[in-house]
Amino acid sequence: MRFSCSGLLTLAFVIGMSASSPAFAQSPSWGDIGVSFVGMEYDLSGVGTAPGLAVRATHDVSPHVVLELRGLFAKPDQQSGPSTLIVPEAQVQYRWNVARLSPFVGVGGGTAFIKSPFTTDWDATISVSGGTGVRLSEQLGLVGEVRLRGVEWRFTGTIAEWGLGLAWRLPAF
Repeated sequence: MRFSCSGLLTLAFVIGMSASSPAFAQSPSWGDIGVSFVGMEYDLSGVGTAPGLAVRATHDVSPHVVLELRGLFAKPDQQSGPSTLIVPEAQVQYRWNVARLSPFVGVGGGTAFIKSPFTTDWDATISVSGGTGVRLSEQLGLVGEVRLRGVEWRFTGTIAEWGLGLAWRLPAF
């Protein structure tokens, strides 16, 4: 099955443009900032499991459409030895708001920086995600998600991750 990056980018653009941005009361400039602990299964230049740390910031485009900027940091073991993986990416997410729950699905892309003892590599990534946020208070929430990422345009590597973390709602400013 051939996977088209331009198709994903077109879909993200259409979702972003179709979401009108009506004025809603006390809309923050940015939505949340968060930190998640991540477990990831990877198939890069070696196969295995590694823990990681993800940091994210979201921007509420509309009551249901969210732009997420996210970075993942992990230290996987590869065939060439221990390596460092840094994955900055952006996603467009659609969220349903049901009481204190906010389930979501998202699609996006970014780049993977992989540094091992013998090489340093930058590769494009495409990702899809799904999960939910649970509002614990007005300012604090719990976020759980699953994310699948293809590395390079031909998916020569993959990263599947699951994460659990906290999100802080930023005040309107």
